[in-house]
Amino acid sequence: MNQHYGHYDALSAILGGKKGSPDKTTKPKMDDDSDITSIGNVELAIYTGQFTRDESAGIDVLIVGDVNQTKTQKFIDGLEASEGKELRFTTMSRKEFEYRRQVKDRFINGVLSAKGQVLIDKHKLLDK
Repeated sequence: MNQHYGHYDALSAILGGKKGSPDKTTKPKMDDDSDITSIGNVELAIYTGQFTRDESAGIDVLIVGDVNQTKTQKFIDGLEASEGKELRFTTMSRKEFEYRRQVKDRFINGVLSAKGQVLIDKHKLLDK
């Protein structure tokens, strides 16, 4: 098992490789959804592309909401560092996302039809 993996201690405790419970005081890793909420009002966040090994989406991260672009770039930089890869990401407002879904925008349809891991969907935007 890779001992440098961000969740190594927790997995080791679960699998019996370490006595006791995992340390709950550790700082969350960059891929934790609690960190993504620090960039602003994130209403929808999806990992796809390299995270799901499905390149048909054309991007790796989709963030919908009112977000601070500087904080978003810092979040993505940290995520790239932890993944060891350059990531492709897109941010847009909820209004733009809903409009693009309504007109059946090719880009959004491609992202939503690809494999994805939904981190946040506050208002059930994917159910509409």
